[in-house]
Amino acid sequence: MTTNPQQPYQVLVVDDEPMVCQLLSDMLNGPHYQVTACEMAQQAVDFMERNRVDLAFLDVSMPGMSGFELAEKIRARHPEARLVIITGHWAAEFAEEVKQAGIDRVLQKPFAIKEVRSLVEDLLPRQS
Repeated sequence: MTTNPQQPYQVLVVDDEPMVCQLLSDMLNGPHYQVTACEMAQQAVDFMERNRVDLAFLDVSMPGMSGFELAEKIRARHPEARLVIITGHWAAEFAEEVKQAGIDRVLQKPFAIKEVRSLVEDLLPRQS
């Protein structure tokens, strides 16, 4: 996780719905967060191999790679990253995958701005 208070947190948003990427980017972009949005999991893999990831929002169901598979790749490369799975269809069977992938939180669609901001504040320490 970032230790330089002048450096914004690197937030990765991965969802195959462009509207979700845009919404989360708009909610979070600012002086404390630098948001990168990807509509394909492979784009996110390429990004995280070259860049730090402090927080990632990952859609559970995407073509080519699930959010859980992507979470495991991010966790392997960035063990300190905080991971949030996004889903519109939560199912009890996801509970074991959440645990195995090291997911910190689950965010259900539709979500509210207040809910996202509260979640981010809980997961990332405030910077000076």
